[in-house]
Amino acid sequence: LGWAIASDTLGRKPTYLLFASAIPIMGGAPFLTHYAVESTMGAEVPLAAFYAGSVLAMTYYGGLFSVLPAYIADLYGQKHSGAIHGAIMTAWSASAVVGPMGLGVLRSHSEKGAIQSLLGEVAPLDFEKTFGAPIDQANVLVDAKTVTIARLMDIAPAGTVDPTPFLYDTTCFAAAGLLGVAAVANLSISPPDVPAILAAAEKEGAVFGGVSGEGAGVEEVHVQESPEETAAKVESQYATAKHREATSKRRKNSSPSKARVGGIFIGDTPLLTVCTSIKGA
Repeated sequence: LGWAIASDTLGRKPTYLLFASAIPIMGGAPFLTHYAVESTMGAEVPLAAFYAGSVLAMTYYGGLFSVLPAYIADLYGQKHSGAIHGAIMTAWSASAVVGPMGLGVLRSHSEKGAIQSLLGEVAPLDFEKTFGAPIDQANVLVDAKTVTIARLMDIAPAGTVDPTPFLYDTTCFAAAGLLGVAAVANLSISPPDVPAILAAAEKEGAVFGGVSGEGAGVEEVHVQESPEETAAKVESQYATAKHREATSKRRKNSSPSKARVGGIFIGDTPLLTVCTSIKGA
């Protein structure tokens, strides 16, 4: 809600450009983590910066959704905003599936790299004693999830830095890169030039000419139709004709015959005939 209110004052595009501050937040997170883990000066400041940046980036997620409908309406008008918003949500749903999968692959790659780095620090005898296999079979044990970072840290030399906090470095860098692409794409968006579009349509598909007779002095516009539009119009006309034919048949079948006009009937039998039959009986 706060970002939607801010966009009314700042404008939609400038507000989206403010969301681009997530780029340094994501790109700087790994450096803050390294500093907090490796520094001997204390981790309070980098951790505070990391927490503040994370909270701010999370507000951007809701801000994007709250500003998006108004942004679309400003660019393309209320008439088309619903369809465009639906298309964007479809793409957003796809990214919600593909994005975590890609980031998971990056994290897995970082984990394997960290394990290989730890294997270079671990003594082969300690490895064989812990896992029951020589260290040259480590890759098989890694694929089987037998060898993990936590277990290797148990037998690593004293002073070895735990690489677990750094497993998301590549993930953060990739996210920052994608945010950069999104920021550039936002800068390239501009409202459609309606006069130019109408002029181009008039030049390519419209023929103007005078009309004689009663319509003299009035210009008639003949716009070329695409094959799809022509087919749709023919199909609509055919459906209308069939409907009229069916309606006409129903009216003909339900309308009274000449013999029945002006009389009173019970079913198909005139009332006078019924009364005569009853009297005779």
